[in-house]
Amino acid sequence: MQEKRPSGGKIRLGYFSADFHNHPTAYLIAELFECHDKDKSELIAFVFGRNTPDEMRARLERSFDQFVDLSGMTDEEASKLSREMQIDIAIDLKGFTKEVRHKIFMYGAAPIQVSYLAFPGTMGVPCFDYVIADPILIPESSQDGFVEKVIYMPNSYQINDRNRVISPQYSTKRKRWTSSKQFCFLLL
Repeated sequence: MQEKRPSGGKIRLGYFSADFHNHPTAYLIAELFECHDKDKSELIAFVFGRNTPDEMRARLERSFDQFVDLSGMTDEEASKLSREMQIDIAIDLKGFTKEVRHKIFMYGAAPIQVSYLAFPGTMGVPCFDYVIADPILIPESSQDGFVEKVIYMPNSYQINDRNRVISPQYSTKRKRWTSSKQFCFLLL
C-alpha cells in the first residue's frame, strides 16, 4: 500500500508505454506532455519495449521530469518501483496492443490507474479504475460492458499534436473505383 503524501504537493503522473519513440502514439500525445502544468504535476515516463533513440524520443525526454527504463524489470518490480516513487496516477498508454505489460497494473502501480489512447476499450480487469473516452467511442448505453468508470472528454478522446509538421502538398484528386473487383483487390 502506498503511503499518503502531504497535501499540497505536486501530483505525480506516471505514463507507461513502449511507444516513447517515433510511433503513432507518441506523435498523437507529445504535446499533451508539454502542456502539463509543471507547477502542479510531475511527469514520469515508464518505458518498456523498444528503447529507440530518435528525434521523438528526445522531444519526449524534454517533456518529462524523469524517464525510467523498465526493460530489465519484472512486472512486479516495475509496479513496486512506481509505488516507491509515489506515483499518484498511473496511465497505461498501451492497452491490448503489442509490447503490453498489463501485470504492472495488476500489481498496483498507483492508487488510481487509467487506460488511455492506444486501446480505446475496456481492459476487462478491475485493476483499472478509469478509461478515457468520448461519447462516440463509448456511448453511455455501452458503459455496462466496461469494468472501468468512463471519463468522457467533451469532444474527442484522441489528443493530437498541433505542432506536428503537415505536408505542404495538397491533392484534390480522388481515385474512383469502377468495380467491386478493383476494391477487393486492394483488400487482398
